[in-house]
Amino acid sequence: MRPTTIVVVAGSSAAAPAAVVAAAGRAGNVTAVSRERDGEGGTRVVWAELERVQSTYAITEADPLEPLCQGYVDAWRERRLERFDAAALEMGAPCGRTDFYLVLDDGSPGAGLDHPDTLRREWYLGVVARAAPSRVVAVPPGAPGAALAPEAAVEVAARCVLGRLAALPAGPELPDTSELLELARRRVPGQA
Repeated sequence: MRPTTIVVVAGSSAAAPAAVVAAAGRAGNVTAVSRERDGEGGTRVVWAELERVQSTYAITEADPLEPLCQGYVDAWRERRLERFDAAALEMGAPCGRTDFYLVLDDGSPGAGLDHPDTLRREWYLGVVARAAPSRVVAVPPGAPGAALAPEAAVEVAARCVLGRLAALPAGPELPDTSELLELARRRVPGQA
């Protein structure tokens, strides 16, 4: 068992997960490892570094299941589920094992079922959360309805992430990729 809890901060592109990871990484017991900081190395390089972290929490926006998430988005936008299967085959084995997902989510219904941000939300809070409910936590990225400057919004979201880190629940681990694939094939976006 590794001594560090590895957490992926996910969300829509508007939520700026990489900026939130960097801001939250300034806390004393949190190490942030970001694709933005590490440049072109990609997710595999980030995960190699995450495995060496020796702090209570390691956080990143580099999701080892990102190819599956993107395949899910593409499949439902194009109404071609074989795109999801193709993404799974291309991905192969994930490059790391996430302990928790903190999903930046303001709870709004989104911009319609075909919108990429809505489908990303559905992947994390629908498919992955159904597989391991205690391992996927929605994090409101700040005060609802508050109009904040982008830098202030990132700081507020980082404080929300840090608050959730301190209260992560216990529960079964996330399942392997094959179980997530099966759940995703059965889940229709927008249906409970």
